[in-house]
Amino acid sequence: MIKVRKQLAEKTNALSAMEGKFLQLQENLKNLKTSHDALLAKGDELNVQLKEERLKCFLLQNELQSVTISNRRTEELQERINDLEKENELLKENYDKLHNSRKYSLDLLSQLCRLPVSHMPPALGPGQQYGNQRRPCSSSNKNVSVLSLCSAQIQNTAPCQSLGKRITSASAKTRA
Repeated sequence: MIKVRKQLAEKTNALSAMEGKFLQLQENLKNLKTSHDALLAKGDELNVQLKEERLKCFLLQNELQSVTISNRRTEELQERINDLEKENELLKENYDKLHNSRKYSLDLLSQLCRLPVSHMPPALGPGQQYGNQRRPCSSSNKNVSVLSLCSAQIQNTAPCQSLGKRITSASAKTRA
């Protein structure tokens, strides 16, 4: 019986140790479940953050593409503006040249109009020159006199209108 009691005491001690281990394992399992649930919740939270970051990244990529396209369009428009400014400069230069040429022609015409009729050059044929000025050709009249040119051009210049009328009447008298 002593042996049985001894065995019973040993088995009771072993059972108590095993119960202690069991309780400890149950507590560890409970802690593990709590940690597992916390990790799952943290994983869900991180997945939500990942989705938000991906959405932000997608939106930023779209914005970058829009900005890139806008920058290309801006560069194209700037090139067009530069071309138009160059064209404008050329047009201004050509206008100034044309204006100066017309002013020179009007000055020469004004000088011719101030000459008395007796000092006018003789009639010029088509394409002939008087001094360094080429006279235009008239399709209906082969001989164009400087006097008739002067009187025709005078009608377009206000300062010489009265002089032009006098020259035209003088021209009519000399033809008659």
